[in-house]
Amino acid sequence: MIFIGGCQNNVSDLKLTANHIKSVTIYDLDGIRKSDYSPQEIDNATKANVDPKLFASFIMDARYEKNSWEPWMGSSLAIITMNDGSSKKLALSYWGTFFEEIGSKGIFYFDGQERTKWQQIYTQDIVRSKFIPKRVESRKQQQ
Repeated sequence: MIFIGGCQNNVSDLKLTANHIKSVTIYDLDGIRKSDYSPQEIDNATKANVDPKLFASFIMDARYEKNSWEPWMGSSLAIITMNDGSSKKLALSYWGTFFEEIGSKGIFYFDGQERTKWQQIYTQDIVRSKFIPKRVESRKQQQ
């Protein structure tokens, strides 16, 4: 932890390794209620890729608060693959304003212009344009 001006500033491992992200895949699976999906469930899920350098820049600009808690209205599972082959799971809030590295005890918050940019990418371009149409199509096929 870093102390600045008497205030505690938390730094996460994810921020420290953001420039080593190889890929970012967001799945239409709930990340906060369940994160231990089978490989088959992950393979069958609707997914969207995000440019790893772009996502790393969002991580670097995000405000991280350790031991933070937020009410979750819904989430998507994201899997980040690092250059060394390891991976990290994230739960992304549907509102597009925060996310959690699953298993950590902290929340990353997007503020200001970064919040607006991420909401456009995630909420509009991914959830509303890709995930929701696939859900509607799937429900029609089940009827």
